[in-house]
Amino acid sequence: MYIGNSPAGVGNYQVVDDISSTFNGVLTSFALTASSLAINPAKSGQLLVSINGVLQEPDDTGTEGFKVSGSNIVFSSAPATGSTFWAVWQGQAVDIGTPSDNTVGNAQVADDALSGNKIDGGTISNFTSTGIDDNATSTAITIDASEKVSIGTTTSVAHLTVAASSSARSASFTGNGIDVIHPTLPAHLFLGTQGGSDVKIQSVGAYPMLFYTNGTQRLNITSDGRGLSQFTAKAWVNFNGTGTVAIRDSHNVSSITDNGTGQYGVNFTGNMTNTNYSVASATSSADWGAMSWVSDLVVGSFKIYHHASNAGSPFYQDGDIMCAQVFGD
Repeated sequence: MYIGNSPAGVGNYQVVDDISSTFNGVLTSFALTASSLAINPAKSGQLLVSINGVLQEPDDTGTEGFKVSGSNIVFSSAPATGSTFWAVWQGQAVDIGTPSDNTVGNAQVADDALSGNKIDGGTISNFTSTGIDDNATSTAITIDASEKVSIGTTTSVAHLTVAASSSARSASFTGNGIDVIHPTLPAHLFLGTQGGSDVKIQSVGAYPMLFYTNGTQRLNITSDGRGLSQFTAKAWVNFNGTGTVAIRDSHNVSSITDNGTGQYGVNFTGNMTNTNYSVASATSSADWGAMSWVSDLVVGSFKIYHHASNAGSPFYQDGDIMCAQVFGD
């Protein structure tokens, strides 16, 4: 018959190695080993100790029987030479079993106890972290095996794909702007604001901005500010043709050559690609018979003339306001 608390069903029970050969009636402290390996009982009560067939009293104070100190047993009085010894360590470590299915709940898991690699293939409801708050009711973000990210869709067509219904905006950005940067070239595009109110689309670097429709380039804004297309003027100029010839304003015109009274040469900053371009000229003059025309169209320049009439006699005359617009390639 056993009277007392039920003994543990699992544990690390070990027979302590015999130390009686070192008893000499003087020593009181002896090293404890089991299978020649040091053991470290947490308390004296974990040991059952017999000297000459008599159980010794465990006493952590060391006044009676014995106590343990680290991996040593210390007797209150030295065992005599020839005394017998046996001991059993009722170890503190317990056997580890596998919990039954569906028996471990939230209360059994310590806070912050699981690392990410311990969670596999499940769904975490109401996930919240310092930087993420997930309240979605269905899949909102997908990262595929190629590390492409999709938002609002599970199909990636680029490194970042954002999809929305036809009635909603796909994305909205708050901040000064967005940089679209080429991974290897220095050129990049900036979309944003300037001065807090103006909308700004900027090609950063000495690179043109190209605009396409239906796979065909329609407009090329060069790095020096010229717009090249079939619907924009390749060049234009307004100049004073009297006295010292002077350009009032222009686009893609570098200079005006004074070739004589009423005769001028218009020189392009960037050449035309061929001579099949069109030039429209105009002039302002107090003479009702004044007119202007052009000739000698070459890729780098053309000539413009100002003609007036006086009493029916035509003659060249310097024009105060001389204008020309150029379209073509």
